[in-house]
Amino acid sequence: MKIALDEKHYLNSDQYCYWISCLVTSTNKQTGAEKTVERRVSGYARTFSDAVTSFIENRIRTSESAEICDLKREVEQLRKTVQGWEVRK
Repeated sequence: MKIALDEKHYLNSDQYCYWISCLVTSTNKQTGAEKTVERRVSGYARTFSDAVTSFIENRIRTSESAEICDLKREVEQLRKTVQGWEVRK
């Protein structure tokens, strides 16, 4: 399964687990050519909820914030992103 969560995030699954991937643009250092690739941004998880938790924890762990107020803003932005993934009818 592969379901779009927003413009660049996808929920993926197989028979064993869930994971979240993200479209990112990478640039070839030698040619300068840009290419859009899909990268896994969460761990492999048993449930969707665990995949979202893994995504958030990974983003916080890899944050380059130097001040607590910067980290707070980053967490608030993450919250908005994840809340945007709510199921819409």
